[in-house]
Amino acid sequence: MTKRCRFWLGKDAGALLALLRFKKLSHYLPGGGLYGFVVVLSFVPSVESLAQKVRETSEKSKHRIPFERAAREYKLQRIGADDTAILVKPALLNWTNPVRMTSGGAVFAWTVNGKPEAVCCMYTYLPQNSDRHRVDHEWVCLSRERLEARYGNEVVWIPSGSAVTWKLMAGARSPLKSRRARLVQMRRLATQFSAVIGKQDREELRLLTQPIYRYPADGQRDGAIFAFVQATDPEALLLLEVGRSDDDADHWVYGVARMTSYPVRVTRNDEEVYAVERYGWNRYRPPSETFHVRSDVLWPDVFKASEAKN
Repeated sequence: MTKRCRFWLGKDAGALLALLRFKKLSHYLPGGGLYGFVVVLSFVPSVESLAQKVRETSEKSKHRIPFERAAREYKLQRIGADDTAILVKPALLNWTNPVRMTSGGAVFAWTVNGKPEAVCCMYTYLPQNSDRHRVDHEWVCLSRERLEARYGNEVVWIPSGSAVTWKLMAGARSPLKSRRARLVQMRRLATQFSAVIGKQDREELRLLTQPIYRYPADGQRDGAIFAFVQATDPEALLLLEVGRSDDDADHWVYGVARMTSYPVRVTRNDEEVYAVERYGWNRYRPPSETFHVRSDVLWPDVFKASEAKN
């Protein structure tokens, strides 16, 4: 069915099929066949307008919004230490989300000795009844140490701790000796997890099979960050890492962090291991939050211009 539908729909097939899946229209396909797919499309009043929106979103994403310029304005440091976190370049992931008509986003990480300390997801969107695009920065703290983040000369985030609770991956085979073999092992372990977004109308998220970040070979320990996505927009992060017990035996540990304001639930082998409620970003949120959204952030050139006037 998929090949024939893709041939019929042409270059818009992938996006349209994704939209139908996310909107759960696929539930109504009789037997999941081509006939049912055509029936559903016949009742959509304007498939072409839908395809046009998808094309416009895709076209905008080709002109990469300079999120890295904004990322470079941030300075992260461990409080009470000389360890300054290093921005990983380029972005871990560039994404779009036709489901929410988000034209562009990017995910960045800051590390100390190769280990991720914090992740920031930046994205632009057009609010309803507005002709001005906004840019939000979603921050999540992964560090076991206290951090301070500055944007320009202003302290904008001082998380009270880590957003991640590390847990032993019970039943998992011990980490293998080869770095390449450990990557295969981590990818298999990641498939034990599932994630859904939303509360009343839940939607299953898709696990990217490749990690968006892998600890470097010369780091103190091995690990990786996987992403659960809507379209290609990360909504939750899964962290896998090689831990060490008191008897010096290596083992796998994992942690989960939200990357969205929506409720998220994560399970491992059908057992809930993580759940968070909706994030109320439309009211004041203290900069001490471990997950923190900076709304309507000024672009670096605008920021510097306003700073020069003062």
